[in-house]
Amino acid sequence: MQFRSLPKARVVVLLLALVAPLTLPLPAVAADCEFVLGFKTLRDLVNADESRDKVGACLDSERYNPENGDSLQHSAGGLLVWRKADNGTAFTDGYRTWINGPQGLQARLNTERFDWEAGADVLPVETTGYSDSEHGFTLQVPVGWANGDPPGGGIVSFTGPEEGDGARPSIVVKRHGSGSNDLETFVARAREAAVAIVPGYVPGDAGTTTVGTLPGWFQEYAVEAQSLSTRGRQTFVLRDEHVYALTMTALASTWDHHAPLFRAVEQSLTFTSPAPATDSGRPTLTLPHTEAQLSEARTNLVATTVGTTVLFAGGGDALFGSPSAVVDLYDGDTGRWSTATLTEARGLLAATTVGKKALFAGGLADVFESSSVVDIYDSTSRSWSTAELSVARDSLAATAVEGKALFAGGEDAAGKTSAAVDIYDAETGSWSTAVLSLARQFLAAASVGGKALFAGGVDEASQSSAVVDIYDGATGRWSTATLSQARDQLAAISAGTLALFAGGEDTAATASSVVDIYDSATGEWSTATLSAPRRSLGAAVVGDLVLIAGGWDGEQDRDVIDVFNAATGTWSVTTLSQARDSLAAATAGMKILFAGGEDDVGTSSAVVDIFDLPSDGE
Repeated sequence: MQFRSLPKARVVVLLLALVAPLTLPLPAVAADCEFVLGFKTLRDLVNADESRDKVGACLDSERYNPENGDSLQHSAGGLLVWRKADNGTAFTDGYRTWINGPQGLQARLNTERFDWEAGADVLPVETTGYSDSEHGFTLQVPVGWANGDPPGGGIVSFTGPEEGDGARPSIVVKRHGSGSNDLETFVARAREAAVAIVPGYVPGDAGTTTVGTLPGWFQEYAVEAQSLSTRGRQTFVLRDEHVYALTMTALASTWDHHAPLFRAVEQSLTFTSPAPATDSGRPTLTLPHTEAQLSEARTNLVATTVGTTVLFAGGGDALFGSPSAVVDLYDGDTGRWSTATLTEARGLLAATTVGKKALFAGGLADVFESSSVVDIYDSTSRSWSTAELSVARDSLAATAVEGKALFAGGEDAAGKTSAAVDIYDAETGSWSTAVLSLARQFLAAASVGGKALFAGGVDEASQSSAVVDIYDGATGRWSTATLSQARDQLAAISAGTLALFAGGEDTAATASSVVDIYDSATGEWSTATLSAPRRSLGAAVVGDLVLIAGGWDGEQDRDVIDVFNAATGTWSVTTLSQARDSLAAATAGMKILFAGGEDDVGTSSAVVDIFDLPSDGE
């Protein structure tokens, strides 16, 4: 099953490949080149193949190898040419070889070796420099490799010529938040993720390396997928609290040919210093950070805190949509984890805490089966009970105010957007209902100054909404306001007298960087901006510090965390250990936890980022 969230296109991509040795092109020499055996025949072949003319000008710089009788030459057009004892001439672009000799004209991949050819490790391939000023690194890449759109989260990718069955060798550079200066921990996590992403992944030996002057880690791996056997090498470079991953992949049958080139290019990777500025030029805030793991990887889960215990409940598998009933409990006093189980597995549910009780309501239990179940955890007795919503629905929002828990909006099993509000009174244990001014789902909720605010969402016409419904906990009366921009899948959090509604996306599925801020002390609204537009993000607060983390920007998941100081009105940034969206966020004492979610390739995450915040809020 798949959750009925507003989807983001996901393509499970095998992590890609590296680059090649360092022989610069020689200057062109204008002349009639037909004196070279087979030259005209080769040129006609290349042209007939509707390829660009790779021959260029005449050959020059002949070098004789007495060990095997080869005469090695270069052409200015990027084609390497060598002759074997005058009985044949071979031409190669580094990946394919054309031979004109005693057996006539032949064309093969370099991986289909000829007995008399030189080994792959001595075949120079022309390279050219690639420079990325935004991230401050340079890299040598093979001439003729295509520079295409990188996969999600990628900085740059290059692909070589097709090698059969549509497979191409490739090179990708990606950047990840390291979460620490421990490369071994990062690589272990990356390896676990690769197991989930790539069926048949078999890791090889891994160890430390040095790339330029920076510490690095490498691992090699093999993959059996879609009837293709591939091999790869990944190199992770630690730099300025980020890890740059250089990943190289090729068919297993061509690996011996590419491996020496890959290793050479690995050593061509260099970084400038200092590192480029962070998003929007905001200062970076360094916070003590550790990591943990949920008992089960999942996305679209929810979190709430009762006392100093955080409960992460429900969710599901991002790839297959299988809902989960797991509840992971984190004890903020001891740091220990335990588990419990919801009465019904479901994702896209809502959670809030009122008094000593944590409530988990509604959700999507199957493709067309919204749930009305409310699971209630009593932290005093550590027992569970259940209740029922007035209408079964998923994609709803929840918050608590003045001893009441409110569950608003959502979508029912028939696909109808709901305006229902279920209100639980913790003192009496009774339930009542109300109605939003506009039916909508994927809205966000926060409470501040005795008021509960339900903002944004998607209405019955599938349009993003700017409506804010405001419930006064003391009087039970409702009023409305308007966001500065209509959007859904936004995050909501309160700090002091402020309620923040951050990010989201509009009807056109364009991610937003807008932050609408409501001040309950004045009743006034103002706006700010995130460092990067994104939706399906998570938010939590300790004291005056609000952390708004992760999210999907329309092209890739982000690892950025925007940090807002409610006391000073200033912004800074830090990073998650793993870029992801649809994560859950909660507070335990002076700790903020971001758990689960899904990454760029649509794989559910079990990662929990735990940040220790300063007690003075600075």
